[in-house]
Amino acid sequence: MTHYPYPTNATSIANDIHLLIENCLGPRAIRTRLARWADQLASKSPDCFRETAFRVALKDLLALSYSNSSVSLVPAPPFHRGRRGLEIEDTGGYLAARLIIRDLVTGAPLCPICKADTANFVLQASEEHVARLEALLPSN
Repeated sequence: MTHYPYPTNATSIANDIHLLIENCLGPRAIRTRLARWADQLASKSPDCFRETAFRVALKDLLALSYSNSSVSLVPAPPFHRGRRGLEIEDTGGYLAARLIIRDLVTGAPLCPICKADTANFVLQASEEHVARLEALLPSN
């Protein structure tokens, strides 16, 4: 079994997560769960990078990113038959959460295949959030 080094910036990422939680909007349950996970990350617990816990933390960060943004549908160009795009305005945490996600996925002590699977999971979860947001927005 190959062991990959724990991220050297784990404490910094954990501090960023705590700063995000303290200064953003979002469900209390998600913020509490993320705070516990960040504490595990800072203490270099191997449990925080187990598949289930890691994916829950990534989904929670995605939820916080959308909780701290203003979303609207972009007008479609003439004769465009595809999906309309979303315009996302950062209102205090969207970009910060996304940067934390990037740092976690790239620095995770996982094999390259597992990192690719995790990145695909994040993209899929983000697409699910976008689909839900699009369903909530008026189509004008």
